[in-house]
Amino acid sequence: MSNRTSNYGKIELILVENSRILTAELGHSTRATCGASRQEGRWPLRTGSSTKSAPILRSILVFLGCFFAVDRSFIDVAWAEPALIQTDLFTQWTDGYAGYRVPAMVVTNSGALLAFADGKKTYVSDLSPTDVVLKRSFDNGKTWDALQVVADGGNQYFGSATPVVDRQTGDIIVPFLVDNWSVYVTRSSDNGSTWSTPVDITTSVKDPNWQYYATGPGHAIQLDSGRLLIPSVHRFEYNTFDPSYSGVFYSDDHGATWQAGGTVNTPGTNEAQIAQLSNGSLYMNMRTKSQDPYRWSSSSTDGGLTWTPAQQNTQLLDPSVHGSLEWLNRPSAGEPGRLLFANPTDPVYRQEMSVHMSYDEGANWSKAKTVYFGPSAYSDMAVTSDQTVNLLYERARTNTPGSKNLYQTITLAQFDKNFLEGNVPYNLRWDFNEQASGEAPADDAYIRDKGGWDLHAQAIDSPTYIAGDPRNGAGSALRFTSGPDHLLLARTDSTSFFRQTADSSFTLETDFRTTDHGSGGQDGAGFIASWGRNGLSNWWLAVQDGKLRFFAADDNYTTGELFSTVTVNDGNWHRAAVIRDANEHVFKLFVDNALVGMVPDFTGAYSSDGGLMVGQFGNGAYQFSGDVDYLQFIDSILSQVLLGDMNGDGTVNNFDALAFEMAAANPSEYLAQFPGLTDYEQRGDFNRDGLFNNFDVSDFELNAVVNFSSPVPEPGAFVLMAVGTVIVVGIAARRKSTSSRVRD
Repeated sequence: MSNRTSNYGKIELILVENSRILTAELGHSTRATCGASRQEGRWPLRTGSSTKSAPILRSILVFLGCFFAVDRSFIDVAWAEPALIQTDLFTQWTDGYAGYRVPAMVVTNSGALLAFADGKKTYVSDLSPTDVVLKRSFDNGKTWDALQVVADGGNQYFGSATPVVDRQTGDIIVPFLVDNWSVYVTRSSDNGSTWSTPVDITTSVKDPNWQYYATGPGHAIQLDSGRLLIPSVHRFEYNTFDPSYSGVFYSDDHGATWQAGGTVNTPGTNEAQIAQLSNGSLYMNMRTKSQDPYRWSSSSTDGGLTWTPAQQNTQLLDPSVHGSLEWLNRPSAGEPGRLLFANPTDPVYRQEMSVHMSYDEGANWSKAKTVYFGPSAYSDMAVTSDQTVNLLYERARTNTPGSKNLYQTITLAQFDKNFLEGNVPYNLRWDFNEQASGEAPADDAYIRDKGGWDLHAQAIDSPTYIAGDPRNGAGSALRFTSGPDHLLLARTDSTSFFRQTADSSFTLETDFRTTDHGSGGQDGAGFIASWGRNGLSNWWLAVQDGKLRFFAADDNYTTGELFSTVTVNDGNWHRAAVIRDANEHVFKLFVDNALVGMVPDFTGAYSSDGGLMVGQFGNGAYQFSGDVDYLQFIDSILSQVLLGDMNGDGTVNNFDALAFEMAAANPSEYLAQFPGLTDYEQRGDFNRDGLFNNFDVSDFELNAVVNFSSPVPEPGAFVLMAVGTVIVVGIAARRKSTSSRVRD
């Protein structure tokens, strides 16, 4: 080990794969040093944590390091945080409460995150005995303090907390509802550590003719003038059939006194959120009892004293539920504002929690980015100083559409503008590593989705865990018998994720093994994975007569199918993949990374109800007898299945696409060192995938890039491309004074 002193700039390389970001930083030295290190054939690599993608990153860094004269000893590689993080913050039957509802969230002046909820003491119902409860985080949501009670309702309903931070005083002021009749206010001056005795402000904000009144829900806002503005809703009669009206109340003296504001005089408007726009006007986004499945909006130019009649917004689907509204960033010189709106976007059921973005202050909204595809309901948002979006929302694990049990957890989803604006595909992945070999999940156990979207699967009739495919590490797999045991990954009538339009592409990939299903035609087939129902649009992947078979039928019941030529019921692990390529209008079937067939796709959609299942078809037939180690479904085309383990890291993934597509810099000079090597048989299994084929040629040429000894060519000679992988090469040259580095 020796010390080294150098003047250097910095090269940063960022790769995004499956919602995780791999970053690397290189120091700067001289090309002479690069040449010397190259001759040594070594590249010291330090990793912040173990990562399967380090080998391909190493290869890219060799090229970048030599081209930009980077000292190889200065490489650091580490995983950044995932692009989407989900944490269950409040869970039913924990901390002494039967359940939790109605989330609200604010960020204090000191940066603390405060998450409020209705704590249901005995059972979950609108007016069951309820406390206003709180959890706090002082590290941007990484850890949370224990639950505390802000207001104890006793046997009454204390809830629908509508917090607002007074930016001028730093106080957190929380109006809340008592029994759909009264309004109380409490406040904290110490970041939510302690709370004042609640004060009744009902007579100041509520018209005596209103027989029903409610605050919020969700957070309130402070206007540029300092006014605290609280959304509300009222009805003239208590019964739910009487029309409701959205409105506001406010304080101009930091919450010392309160007054009623204006009302949106459009019957049926309901729970609202408000944002102040750049011109000082107010934008209100509302739930409605209308039969049309859309949000409604209104505006005010006098601080909330009067409101325009509500207008329907057909860009925002809504199943009549509370939604949340928050600025990601206000408009500024050179950068547009980003106004966010979150709600379940299914037009019928409360499901598919998603976020829309507006660049023109609510006039138009982008296509929704889904955070959770399952059942979900009320939500609220807060944005921390680093522009992390914190979305607090109600959700459930149930696979039953329209289920009333929507309130199993209140979950915190965290992401940034890159997640919202990027084109990273939705990637649902189940690796079946929840339990060790020999154990069985309970019928109601959920198999974790590792893709970031947290759509857990349900194990039915207890398939058992066994040791998995060793190529995937020391994990587990699930064993299915020819009986009714199977997995329900998702119901298509409870999420639209698996419903395909005529323009949709997808990739299904799985590892399996079996010694069964060797005869009997379709009657003897075992369905590894299936979607849809018989007689409706459907597709399935099965082992039939010892071969792999893929079948698809669109909404018009136009059908097509593919068979593998190789036998797959030999008791060995095999990787199967199906790609629907909407651009080329074909289905492709791969076995062990080799293309075995294509069939023309159909112009129709795939939109029937049913479910994505492992181990059988949607009607319960064609039970699979064998093992499944891994399954992923991605709403895009993955090139990785074509490639094999191109980079030799032991895993087939999108980084192999990068290795495959990286052209040789000057291969002739490198290849001259190996006379007679003119085809892949002579080169051998260069990519270490166990096969001798043309993919070894590309990996061989990649090595020519990595180890070239000629003068460095122009950057245009290099092609860095990976389908489904975003590669950003950022070069930030900054001179530094003499510094000391330790070299291993």
